[in-house]
Amino acid sequence: MHAGDNLTGEGEGDDEQIRVDLAALPATVHSIVFAITAFGGHPFTEVRGPSAGWSTRRRAPSLVRYDLSGSEPRTAVLMAALSRDGAGAWVMTALGQFLDGKNARYLVEPGRKIATTLGG
Repeated sequence: MHAGDNLTGEGEGDDEQIRVDLAALPATVHSIVFAITAFGGHPFTEVRGPSAGWSTRRRAPSLVRYDLSGSEPRTAVLMAALSRDGAGAWVMTALGQFLDGKNARYLVEPGRKIATTLGG
């Protein structure tokens, strides 16, 4: 579930969040690729404080945090992927693959290639 889009950059903290209940996913889902896009078309190097973090539950501190402020001057990044291992446990793979695109449509094919590589 996507918690909503902040197009203005106003506010503090994590402006946008995606929540995934991994236990609720069907066994046919083998990989999930997470992407970040700058919908307004501004490269990450022009966005104030862009970052992404991972936590295991709501309002928990981030286990991993990526700072994108010194990143490539691109408008999208395939951040990370979750994939099931042979025993069905979820494993995170950091990606950091920068691309251009202002929404998910631009990232479907690159994300599909990554998911296929991970066994999804």
